[in-house]
Amino acid sequence: MLKGAIGVESEPGIGSKFYFNIPFCPVNREGHKDGHNQIKDLDNIYYGNKKIIVVEDDFASYLFLEELLEPTGVQLYHAENGEEAIALFEKYPEADCF
Repeated sequence: MLKGAIGVESEPGIGSKFYFNIPFCPVNREGHKDGHNQIKDLDNIYYGNKKIIVVEDDFASYLFLEELLEPTGVQLYHAENGEEAIALFEKYPEADCF
């Protein structure tokens, strides 16, 4: 996965930790002088009726993500844990992203 890693650590009765690492690869800006592959107007990104289920137990992080994505028109559904996430996935199976 992009030369990274994905994993899980779990302890019965305590909980689980899911993680992923993606190495940072600096971009050579010299190759992008003509403006190709650059978004010029971030205020006009709109995804319409896309539905995203966000699983995040830190409410401040969820609020940050909600504020960040609000201008894009996506509809967010918030779950604080895996159990709530499964319930939301069953309720909204048409969700575009989990």
